[in-house]
Amino acid sequence: MRQVFIISYFFPPLGLAGVQRTLKFIKYLPSYGWRATVLTVKEVDWFVRDRTLLDEVPEDVEVIRTESLEPFRLTHLLLPRRGSGVSQAQFLLRRGPFPYLNDFLFVPDGKVGWVPAALGQARRAALADHFDLIYSTAPPYSAHLLASLLKLHTGLPMVIDFRDSWSDNPFTRRPTPFHRALVSYLERRTLRRADVVVAVDRAIAGLLARKLRPEEQSKVRVVEQGYDPEDFLVRPAPRDRRFTIVYTGTFIGDRTCRYLLTALSHLIVQGRIPRDDVRVCFVGARARSEEQVATRLGLDEVVEFIPYVPHRDSISYLMSADLLWLIIGPDEGETIATGKLYEYLGARRPILASVPRGMAQELIESTGAGIAVHPRDVPGLERVLLQLYRNYKQDRQLPEIPREVAARFDRRYLTGKLAAIFDEAVRGRGRA
Repeated sequence: MRQVFIISYFFPPLGLAGVQRTLKFIKYLPSYGWRATVLTVKEVDWFVRDRTLLDEVPEDVEVIRTESLEPFRLTHLLLPRRGSGVSQAQFLLRRGPFPYLNDFLFVPDGKVGWVPAALGQARRAALADHFDLIYSTAPPYSAHLLASLLKLHTGLPMVIDFRDSWSDNPFTRRPTPFHRALVSYLERRTLRRADVVVAVDRAIAGLLARKLRPEEQSKVRVVEQGYDPEDFLVRPAPRDRRFTIVYTGTFIGDRTCRYLLTALSHLIVQGRIPRDDVRVCFVGARARSEEQVATRLGLDEVVEFIPYVPHRDSISYLMSADLLWLIIGPDEGETIATGKLYEYLGARRPILASVPRGMAQELIESTGAGIAVHPRDVPGLERVLLQLYRNYKQDRQLPEIPREVAARFDRRYLTGKLAAIFDEAVRGRGRA
């Protein structure tokens, strides 16, 4: 069996969607002839921690945890927190001057202090074991810098994975022209050093390919985000007699429930949807500003805000829903699809997507998985909510997403695509 050395900053017990891709790959890679060793960071302060995810790490997978010279490792040591849940320090570090200082001082991102701390252990691991390939996943993009340095020391082929775009990422601030130029330089150099570049969708793949010479662009591939069918073997949360709308995730930046709840409030005031026949359930890190929106609109009896729950419990909420709601901010860019969408597809419940034009809209509409509306289009949200509510009342259950649509994003199938890329990279190195 071949061995892959995986560099992944986000790994259990850290929570949220960035962890799932790596976790599921290492679960299913042995089925395709690959065994993983994982290099990650020792516990850091992160938005949420989900210790139940540690149970999903296969027992035969070695996990190497290293120190990191970065702010979130420091806050973890100074402000230790036990168990799962939400980090308040994380939210504090994203207010006031802290985000600007982080972007100004650390390039390509705030995790760059992990690179020197982890490189020594990565080299020792590579000497002790016979690895066939290096694989890194980003963000953080510092993981790709670490992989690139390790390739220089070992000569192993390198596959780099992008869950988001790099220099074109709309979420990333570059304080000065110098910062922008340096990030672009690091991106081009890392892309050219990689044997294969993997992206989660066609839009990101296109952005990355344009950074390469024409003869190099064929090494950019797509392995989509997905869902694990085994996650959906859990018992659904108790179903409610009311028309139930569920959202799982966080509210950050322009991702707000304001426009959805405004549309729902209008329908309730007009008497088109009875107040006692609808329920909205937001599952994830709570945001006081969003709770205030619900209160201001008089929806406290309709809307429920549930704090962060373990991943398996969030799946049970998805399965109990009549309608799943997805939000992507209007200015987040066309390449944003969000990993949450693929778990929604796995739940096979209809989706109301408050999204701008782009990958998420195209995927939802092309698969027939739901209806997409601009995130700030309140009249459009009213129209679609009323349509879906009436369909629900007539049939008592909205039609499920076709099984063949969901099967395209099965993690087992997607891991097979990745393993084939690994095999190709190793064969290519053998011919070099």
